[in-house]
This record gives sequence, C-alpha cells and structure tokens, in this order.
Amino acid sequence: MTSLPAAVAALLAITLAACQPMTAAPDSPAPADTPDDPAWSTSTYAWRNRLVVLFANDPDDPSLAEQRHALNADPAGLVERHLVIIEAVGDAVTANGQPVNVTPADLRRQYRVDQDSPFAALLIGKDTGVKLRADRPIALNQLFGTIDAMPMRRSEMREQARTP
Repeated sequence: MTSLPAAVAALLAITLAACQPMTAAPDSPAPADTPDDPAWSTSTYAWRNRLVVLFANDPDDPSLAEQRHALNADPAGLVERHLVIIEAVGDAVTANGQPVNVTPADLRRQYRVDQDSPFAALLIGKDTGVKLRADRPIALNQLFGTIDAMPMRRSEMREQARTP
C-alpha cells in the first residue's frame, strides 16, 4: 500500500507553502524549507498547519489503509483545514508523502505513543497540542468536526466567508 496519492500530496504541499508566515518572530528560527532538512521537526508547522500523525508498525496494517482511504476521500477538506499528513510507518517517516529526517521512534516518544502500539492516529493543532488521539482510524466527519470546533478554525472560516 502506498502513501497519499501524488495529486493529494502535491495539493497539500501547495497549501503548506501558502500557509507559511510572512515573517518569523524575531527570536525564532526560520522554519525548515524541505522535509529532509536536518532541522525538520513537527514544530516546523506550528501556527501554520494542523497535523494528522499516523503511526503503524506494518505498512500493510489494515487500520492504516482505512485511515488513508478516509483522508483521500476529501483532499479539498484537508487543504481547507491546513492539514499536513505525517506518517510514521515501519522505520520511515513522511510528511505529505515526502521522506523527513526523523525516526518513528522519535515521533512515538514525542507524542507518547507506545512502541508496541500497532496503530495510532493523532490530530495536532496549530498550537502543537494533541487535540485527538485514537488507536483506530478516525472518521473524516469526526476529524473535520473536531477541527471545525476549534476557535482558530472558526476564525479562519469567518475570514474565508468575508473573502470573495
């Protein structure tokens, strides 16, 4: 089973680029420009993107396949909500289908996901906090509902409604 289709990954990459801040805070480092940058971390996306972080020990895990299928069902919804999909599968990690310079073990420690857990899905807010944690695939309506209830997302929706 492959990761996100190329078209979805490309669409999400374009959104990621569009969501970059105009200027960085004076005393904060600039975000890493490429996923394979040695400085890459999930904090690279703070205040710009929400993350769905998927963990699976086996690339053929049925829960992983189900979660990918759910996410692929509405690529526009992912883009609209500024989502980046991080997959820590087997011994590799990808961000929107691109390899990144971090190990699955590091991400599991960071988000307190047991090394023996066969599957886990997390929603990380723009503030870098864990908003949703599941040991089975998250339904898209639950994922989007959780995001759409967030104050920052509500503000984004109001702004989108005002913009022609």
